[in-house]
Amino acid sequence: MIDHVFLPINVAIIEQIPICLNYPGDRLIWHYSSNGDLSVKSAYHFICSEQKVRSPNSSVHGMRSFWTTI
Repeated sequence: MIDHVFLPINVAIIEQIPICLNYPGDRLIWHYSSNGDLSVKSAYHFICSEQKVRSPNSSVHGMRSFWTTI
């Protein structure tokens, strides 16, 4: 696959990179919680903080739209 993406000189370099087999597999993490798990609480806090950043002087209509979205 890398042959189709990279130049031949770069393919040779990439193929020399050793692959470690001792590490656990990748997993999805939620950046906005301390343990990496998505929860309703962490999603709620994230959405509230994003809403404050996007419209710090939000009107009643803006908040109604926000809660309707949730």
